[in-house]
Amino acid sequence: MNDALVGSGEEELGAQLTSCLADNGYHAPHVSGLRRLTGGSTHDTWAFDLEYGDLEKGTADTRQNQPLILRRNLAHASLDMTPQAEFALLRWLHDEALPVARPLLCEPDGGALAMPFVIAERIIGTDLRKALAAEKAGAERAEIGGQLAGLQARVHALDISRCPDGIFAKGGVSQEVQRWTSPLLEPGKVASPLLRAAISWLEANIPALDRPCIVHGDFKANNILWSEAGAPVILDWELAHIGDPVEDLAWTMLWTTRDDIVCGLLSPQDYLAAYERASGAAVDRERLFYWQLYALVKLCGILRSGSGTVQNESDLGPSHALLSRGSGYLEAAMADYLSAIAGKRAA
Repeated sequence: MNDALVGSGEEELGAQLTSCLADNGYHAPHVSGLRRLTGGSTHDTWAFDLEYGDLEKGTADTRQNQPLILRRNLAHASLDMTPQAEFALLRWLHDEALPVARPLLCEPDGGALAMPFVIAERIIGTDLRKALAAEKAGAERAEIGGQLAGLQARVHALDISRCPDGIFAKGGVSQEVQRWTSPLLEPGKVASPLLRAAISWLEANIPALDRPCIVHGDFKANNILWSEAGAPVILDWELAHIGDPVEDLAWTMLWTTRDDIVCGLLSPQDYLAAYERASGAAVDRERLFYWQLYALVKLCGILRSGSGTVQNESDLGPSHALLSRGSGYLEAAMADYLSAIAGKRAA
């Protein structure tokens, strides 16, 4: 990204932020340290420090300082929940004592900042994958893996009847499967016979939803902030929905580099065992098989659609066009699953 372009917007954005915060009850706000953060193709994310207070009722010592995050939606992506839904979800999760950043402000129409946005507290730390790569996590890898398996089990154990209305679209497993498979079969899309076979099998074998829960939808190392206090904080809830907990496990197990949760911290078998201990529930391996194939198809759809922001593969930006080349690897993995299915039928 061109540094000059980044710098040219900081002063204007700082003024807009100051005005917005003043309009929302922050007395005499002062924004400093405004800087754009890397990562994400559908969001514009900034870190900044806010000083505010009421000088008329005290001295300068009474002013408060708070590190904050601004995240604006650059484009509506098919994978994103609305900013107001994500804000309500984070507020509820924070009230339920889940380790998430506390949301402070939301403007679904953009207002003074021109785009829909959420402002939340900024927890000092780094994403877990970077912390592991730099060997700065401060704990044994297996210990961290067990902690994250337990955290994922905590998410799945939340009482969804207490979740505020209007956060999640109504639907079930079949709607979630169709959400990611149907776009791959639309006119103009290039779906190989193998991809079509995988989608056909998924649609014909949708499992019953025995234990509906909140599914994070993207629970992996680079969506876990490792705080300076040595504790995990769960980020990026825009894929969250009501669904099957095993779906969440399968997605986590898809990512297997040396600095991911599975294979970086724990083997697949050890991760499942840690989750089963934490949740008190056995993971059905047949169900897991289904969701692992689904995870491959879902990721293929994400890569081919620029995270849901474009309708035609020819319109992909350079980074997504490069990532979409990974579809071949995903289809090769799908072939292994389909071969296993054919083998079971033959037996």
